[in-house]
Formats: sequence, structure tokens, C-alpha cells
Amino acid sequence: MTDHRSADEGTQQHDDTTAEPMTSARLLSIMQAERAEWEALLARVEEARMTEPGIEGPWSVKDIVAHLTWYDRTFVEGAQTVMRGEPFVRTGLRAMEMDGRNECIAAESRDRPVHDVLADSRQVFDQVLAVVRACPDDVLNDGRRFGLPDDVPPWVLVANNTYEHYREHGRAVRVWLDRR
Repeated sequence: MTDHRSADEGTQQHDDTTAEPMTSARLLSIMQAERAEWEALLARVEEARMTEPGIEGPWSVKDIVAHLTWYDRTFVEGAQTVMRGEPFVRTGLRAMEMDGRNECIAAESRDRPVHDVLADSRQVFDQVLAVVRACPDDVLNDGRRFGLPDDVPPWVLVANNTYEHYREHGRAVRVWLDRR
């Protein structure tokens, strides 16, 4: 499974491009609304089916949730590191190529119970929200503070790593549900 979003790798096109700077209040609102949609989608999947492979290659819903959680956690760790004035260093899984990294993430969670993966996902998302709440609007819009190109505001990384990532995988889960 190839995934093209990451908290610590470049940026992708995002759906909420505006000429106006992003505020943390607006970003939080979008993130919470999109997360609610993601949670509603997950609620459509019976727990017994969450481990069925075949959504994106061999991945199950549980694998996708663990994958999204890993990227959310990486965002939290990276943002906290940078906000402390330290450089964000790619080590371990972060330094791997995307496909290898994603395989490792899936393997790490394979034996974890579904309810643990879901609880971890919700807990880490709360941490993502806390990081964004603590981030002043000027920081969300100034890529230079994070070592990004001048035209890449940090909020774009947040969007790519959270709600756009949920949208991407949500489409695959919907297709899988519709086939069943």
C-alpha cells in the first residue's frame, strides 16, 4: 500500500487552499468535523470485520486506523520538537521509505486487539488537537519557523496529516463497505 502523506515529509495538495491565513479555530473546526465523519464511518464497520483484509491491498480497517494513528503521533512528536526549538530528525521508521514504513506500521499493530487500536487512535487525536490549540495563528501560517519553504504554511502539514489523510483512507473503506 502506498501512502503519500506524512507529517515529516514535504507537503501535498490540500483541499482547503485559501488566500486567507488559517486560524487555529478554523483548523480545529475542520479537523473535528472530519474526525467525526471518520468516526461515523468506523461505526459502520462491525468490530468482527475490522480485521478483514482487502481494503487497500492486504490492509484491514484496523490496519488503516493504526496507520493513521502512527502518522498522527508522528505529527504530535514533530510539532512538539520543533516548538521546543529543536530540529526534527528522521530516525527509525520516519527515516524509512514510505512503503517499507507502512508495512512496519501494519506489522507492529497486527497482534493488537481492535479496541486497543481504536482507543489509541482517539487518544492520539486528542493530542493532535492539543498541539493545534497551543499553536498561535502566526505560527500556523509561517513555514520558515518549521524549516519549510516560504509558501508552505505549517497548517498544510496538519491538514495533510490529519483530515485529508482520513478522507483518503475513508474513500477506500467506503468502497470496501459498499462491495460487501
